[in-house]
Amino acid sequence: MNEKEYDRLYANAEYDVASVYDHIIRIRQRFLNNVSGRVLDHGFGNGVISHYLHNEGFDVYGVESSSTAMDLIRGCISRGSQLKTDHFFLMGQGETELPFPKDYFSAVVSNQVIYYLGGET
Repeated sequence: MNEKEYDRLYANAEYDVASVYDHIIRIRQRFLNNVSGRVLDHGFGNGVISHYLHNEGFDVYGVESSSTAMDLIRGCISRGSQLKTDHFFLMGQGETELPFPKDYFSAVVSNQVIYYLGGET
């Protein structure tokens, strides 16, 4: 899937998940229970997991390849979300280097990103 497909997916609300799936809560409880500090939401999409992690006390950052998803997170922030605009970044699918120093994050969460990886469509 390419950036245009991601944008279409988010712009047409085809990815309209509004609550955190149970498996994310279990991941939080099982693997992030003794973790604190900065967490990267890789492929933050519509921001549901970013908001959940923020509410759980993490300093949340995110990277995404969809400019529409980036617009969604900025919109949430402008409407009063406690997430920070300067913590979310747009990266092209060909980019391989994150804009953060080594060991910057305590953990990385990447939910369902594998479903959207791929070649040309």
